[in-house]
Amino acid sequence: MKKLIISSMMFMVFIALLACGSNKEATLKETRSPEEIIQAGDMLFAQGKYEQALDTYQRLLIFYPTSDLDVDAKLKIAECYNKLEKYEKQMDVLLQLLKENLIPERVPAIYIQLGKFYEQAALFNPGTSGNDTLDYQKAIEYYEKAIKYKDSKDKEAKTQALYRKALVEAKLGQLDEAIKNYQEIVDKNPESPFAVLAQIKMQDPQNTAELSTFSDSLEVYKSRLGKPATPEKSEATPEVEESQKVPAFEEYLKESTETEESPADTSKTEIPAEPDTLKK
Repeated sequence: MKKLIISSMMFMVFIALLACGSNKEATLKETRSPEEIIQAGDMLFAQGKYEQALDTYQRLLIFYPTSDLDVDAKLKIAECYNKLEKYEKQMDVLLQLLKENLIPERVPAIYIQLGKFYEQAALFNPGTSGNDTLDYQKAIEYYEKAIKYKDSKDKEAKTQALYRKALVEAKLGQLDEAIKNYQEIVDKNPESPFAVLAQIKMQDPQNTAELSTFSDSLEVYKSRLGKPATPEKSEATPEVEESQKVPAFEEYLKESTETEESPADTSKTEIPAEPDTLKK
């Protein structure tokens, strides 16, 4: 039976809603179903309205704390924090999900988020003594964990993990391995939206720009298949102050894991060892 857990994050969000003044009554009403809330949040996320998407996903946790979609909402909240560059909050959500392990079927999705965290960390270390390469390698490790996780049959999540693994391999210049993995996606899960993305990437494997899996974007990508590849617009690497580089990640993770049985290796950014229930 699913454990009833109300996290501190949910409590803080609820308090914030109570403090909304004249809008309090309207804010505390929710007529949408959990599925409708997720869909609304996804639409806002696709439009780049990450703050509004975050607020929408949080409403699911407030109004439907025992919903089967609460893990989905938390994963989407973590992704919003990533887009908003609130990496500490993103990690708080992901570590809590790993500790709770309420739904083993969703563990690959959690590992994917952790992989994305390290991909983002690499942007803060471009060419810094190889730290960017270490971050990419750590991302690959988490994508491999997602692919190999035995207690889940979430084929779509594992396909996504393989796609992201190939994308990171391309970023590292391992194009043959990336192409091999893109082809595996097309062969084994051709109906997946990631199969469309994989085919686009195989046309120009050196292009590591992010592609969307939203339906409108997929239709555009499908129309490009078989045509000469055109450069994708890639997000620019943000300018980062020296003081904001990888130590910010390392110090936070070191603080967060002081109570773990196995101390983190502070020579590079590390995620603490997973709970025993996740070591599959």
